[in-house]
Amino acid sequence: MLLPSFLQLISDLSKIKRYSAAYLKGVALGFAIEQVRVALFLALLLHQSIIMLDAAIRTIFRLSVTRRNLLEWETAAQAEMNAAPRSLVDRYLDWIPLAAFAIGG
Repeated sequence: MLLPSFLQLISDLSKIKRYSAAYLKGVALGFAIEQVRVALFLALLLHQSIIMLDAAIRTIFRLSVTRRNLLEWETAAQAEMNAAPRSLVDRYLDWIPLAAFAIGG
């Protein structure tokens, strides 16, 4: 992960014989930004792996020990039938596209 940024730094420094301050500043800034990106990637990768490991352990525990809170599939039609009565705002939001089409012609 760090190798591409170091190779880019070496490549940038080997391109010309005489360095200007602005060029060196740009190379250093690009290298620093790449190092921060890699560090952030590694930190988030660790976090993501912890979350996935937790989910796997919970699933295995629930499947083998408790047998509770297992995933139960529910179709959209079942969810709609079990839903609470719709409010006036929900009905209003359903009719807005129709009203806009009627007004806009």
